[in-house]
Amino acid sequence: MRTRIEVENANCRYCVDAVRRELLARPGVHRVEVSSTAGCLEVDHDHDDPAALIELLHRSLHGSQVADNGEVVMITIDPVVTYDCSMHLPRLAHRL
Repeated sequence: MRTRIEVENANCRYCVDAVRRELLARPGVHRVEVSSTAGCLEVDHDHDDPAALIELLHRSLHGSQVADNGEVVMITIDPVVTYDCSMHLPRLAHRL
């Protein structure tokens, strides 16, 4: 099964790399492709329900932004299953 997940504002490179490694270590996960610039993550896995993937992302994936006082702060990401994203649309169009 392939699940595409929108992870808008997931711009913390350390968090993205750590989550990718954590996802790949899970049983039944075969491939993880992430683009923080496109705000999309694609996972090939054996699970029927992607809820566990969403939970892991919600708990472990963060972004950063500059607060009003100029300080860089971490923000929570709200991952959502999606059927298309800018990272994967060209490949899908190419396949069709």
